[in-house]
Amino acid sequence: MESVRDERGIGLVDVLVAMMLLAILAVSIVPAIALDMRVSSNNVDYATASQIVDRELDKAQVDVPKTCAALQSLVGDVIGNSEPDPRGTILTIERTLGSCPSVYPGVVNYTVTVSNQSGASLSSATATIQLTSAS
Repeated sequence: MESVRDERGIGLVDVLVAMMLLAILAVSIVPAIALDMRVSSNNVDYATASQIVDRELDKAQVDVPKTCAALQSLVGDVIGNSEPDPRGTILTIERTLGSCPSVYPGVVNYTVTVSNQSGASLSSATATIQLTSAS
């Protein structure tokens, strides 16, 4: 008499093969995830730098009196020249003012540049501001 084998269910070899395939898949995905995290980190720096540049230009165009002396004071202000991003990376703010006009009303270029800790520029913008007087 022949014995009948019951082959229902999953065997140990099947489980080992499935685990090996999952491990190979996981190993191939890990570098892509690490790269995505690095890119995401850089994007946070760029976005924060752009927001800082926009805020600084708005401050010069709206909040500061329209005189050359007031803008020179803003450029010379060393308080607030660095700011952390949401992750704690320190970003440096550099403000530059073009030459004040000899005749008023006149215009002057005001540039704001934000750099990271290694000195690489992340964002920069220039605005032309109309001035009413020298002081």
